[in-house]
Amino acid sequence: MRESRRSVRDFFRTDVRAAHLGAALFTVALTVGLLTGRRGLNAVRTAYKVTFGWTSWI
Repeated sequence: MRESRRSVRDFFRTDVRAAHLGAALFTVALTVGLLTGRRGLNAVRTAYKVTFGWTSWI
C-alpha cells in the first residue's frame, strides 16, 4: 500500500520551475483572451484550454 501511494505521489509531483512556467503561460493566455474581447468565465475557460489542453496532442 505504501509503495502504491509513493508511485502516485511521484506521478503527480512537479518541480517548481515547471509549475511557475504553467502559471505564467496561463496568465499570458488569460490576458490575451481578455484583450481580444472574451469576458468572465469564458476567458478563463479559453485560457485553461490553451494552457493545458495542448497536452492531449503529445
